[in-house]
Amino acid sequence: MSKKLMARVGFIGVLLLLVCSMFLFMGSGKEESASGEKIGEKFDIEFAVVPKSLDNPVFFATKAGAEVAAEELGIKLIYTGPVADESSEAARIVEDLINRGVDGIAVSVSNAESMTPIIKQAYDKNIPVITWDSDAPTSKRSIYYGSPNFEIGQLVAEHLAKALGGKGKVAIFQVLIGHPNLDERYEGMVATFKKYPNIQIVQRFTTTAIEIVLAVDAVESYIAAHPEVNGLATTTGFPWWGNLGSMPSVVDRVKKGTLKCVGVDPLPAALDYVEAGVLTACIGQRFYEMGYGGVRLLASLAVSGPLNKYLIDHPLIMSSGLDVVTKSGGGNTISSANYKKMWAEWEAKK
Repeated sequence: MSKKLMARVGFIGVLLLLVCSMFLFMGSGKEESASGEKIGEKFDIEFAVVPKSLDNPVFFATKAGAEVAAEELGIKLIYTGPVADESSEAARIVEDLINRGVDGIAVSVSNAESMTPIIKQAYDKNIPVITWDSDAPTSKRSIYYGSPNFEIGQLVAEHLAKALGGKGKVAIFQVLIGHPNLDERYEGMVATFKKYPNIQIVQRFTTTAIEIVLAVDAVESYIAAHPEVNGLATTTGFPWWGNLGSMPSVVDRVKKGTLKCVGVDPLPAALDYVEAGVLTACIGQRFYEMGYGGVRLLASLAVSGPLNKYLIDHPLIMSSGLDVVTKSGGGNTISSANYKKMWAEWEAKK
């Protein structure tokens, strides 16, 4: 073996050890280094976690997880983002954080095209960036850490197909077409429904903005006007975050046995739909873990320049995992009652 090749193998070996240490650091759940110090006592670190919007309730769990991790590590944390989902405002906020000189940024991307050059600015200033929940895959981010969105779509479609007995006419609801993570879920649904020749996707319908009231109105109006549709899949939880009385046509048709529904994001309001039997299943993203694990990932990258550089050139995609919530639980699912307890714990920490 040549000396040059030996040196390269040695360098790669060091990097692999660093990657392994990153996973151990994340998974240990310990806030102290081998010397007994919190990482924040050895390094003056400030991280920023940026959700798509501050008004989206799914991100409450992310905030709680990020704050717990920051406290364990003894570091400063900025949790900030647009009040409502606005990609240009998100880009401005991240750019301001870069100019402030934070030591790492974890961002949920609304628009990959507008965020990609902003992430490049962070890269040029040696600020590690990870994306979570929604990715900018061609950017200079080191890691995407979040839900496997194509798999979410697959799970929604599989559970709906099972509820329909493998045949029926299905409509898919999505708030705003064009969000990378939501489009991936739709693609996962389409790919899965193709395995069922007796299931027909009749339409993907949407709203003009990301608002709960608009999503509720869109779904209720569509189902009331399309009695031929007997399956409803949603790429997000927005329609299910209104109260049970807000979609009477949906509830009535489910009770009559002429409609089956499967959705995403079992917040407490959506869990009421699960418990009432309106939602056959609801796919849960682990938003608490995105915040908790995301901050710990940033800590690993911030204290290891070689590791961060390696991951920029060889980016990682890491799953934060998924849960399937049903009324009674069992098998590989979690009961709605137990999931409500989890949300109560997250709410208490935020």
